[in-house]
This record gives sequence, structure tokens and C-alpha cells, in this order.
Amino acid sequence: MNTKATHYKKIAGYLETYNKHYDIYEDYKNLGKKKQEIYRREHNQELESYEYAKVMKENYNVNPGIDLDKVLELIREKNGIVVDLNKDYAKVNKRVKNLTEARKVINETAAGRERSKNEGIVK
Repeated sequence: MNTKATHYKKIAGYLETYNKHYDIYEDYKNLGKKKQEIYRREHNQELESYEYAKVMKENYNVNPGIDLDKVLELIREKNGIVVDLNKDYAKVNKRVKNLTEARKVINETAAGRERSKNEGIVK
């Protein structure tokens, strides 16, 4: 579950970057060669971020029209499930520890009674 949430966070980040710099890339793409060189120098970081996000988005096979808010909502939903599962795990783990401790006490008590019988002392 944590892996899916992390995966969705990555996708959301790529979508956000893609959408944020889309207009800059479109402006760049529609310029002539000379103006592209100047524009790239002025907007290199945005263009590189867009291009990387585009490649990653394609690697994850993400539709560019996907609603970023839906992805973020899915992340919140998955994170909520992870939190609930972690709480449940902690409760179960505590119960297991308590049962293990109880078993230890029972075994020690039974062993003490067995020793007492063997020594001839009855409790």
C-alpha cells in the first residue's frame, strides 16, 4: 500500500510539472530556430523540467488529460488506508506481545508446579 501511495505521488509530481510548464513548452515549440535558442536560454530550467516530466509521464503510461486533483485525492485515500492499517497492526502486535507474555507466565507457573511436585511439595 505504501508503494502504491509513493507511486501515485511520483505521478502527481510529474503531472504537476508537466501542466505547470506546458504553456512555456508550447511557446518554445512554435518559435523559429533562432528564437528557440534565445527562448531556451531564458527558460532552460522550465523546459528541461517539462521534458523530463513528459518522458516520465510516458514511462508511467499516464494520460496527459488525467485530472491532477483526482490523483491527489487517490494519494490521500491510500495514505489514509496506510495509516489505518498501521494502527491495526500496532494493536495486533500489542496483543501478540501480551499473549506471548501470558504464555511465558503460564509456562513458568506450570514449570514451578512441576518442580514442586518433583520435590514433594504440593502447592
